Formats: sequence, structure tokens, C-alpha cells
Amino acid sequence: MTKRYKTLGYAQARVPVYWRVEPDEGPALYVYELDGDAYGPPAVHKAGSVAELSRPFPLAVDPAAFAA
Repeated sequence: MTKRYKTLGYAQARVPVYWRVEPDEGPALYVYELDGDAYGPPAVHKAGSVAELSRPFPLAVDPAAFAA
């Protein structure tokens, strides 16, 4: 439930883009973009592939870089 409440709070605060890293998924990077008053489904980037992001700033990253 915590993820859901954070998503709602970020949307209410009008945060245009936020990223969530899930370490137990490889890791995986979830990218949410505000669409009106809510976030659309996240873009999911798995370890081993390069995520080419442009918002909130340009970045190319393999989520595997987030592994401990």
C-alpha cells in the first residue's frame, strides 16, 4: 500500500516524473510520468537493458547499475 500512497501524494504535489527502483526485480527501474491529475502506467526497464530517459533530465542507465 505504501507505493500506492506515495504515487497519489506525488501526483497531488504535481511531481512531473518519478522513478522507483525495485532491487528484488533484478533490479528494475519504473518510470512514472504525470498525465493530467494521475500517473499513467509506468515504463519498466529491466537489468541488462539500457533505459534512455529524457525527463527530468537526459540519462542512459542500465538498472543493473543500481545493484548493491
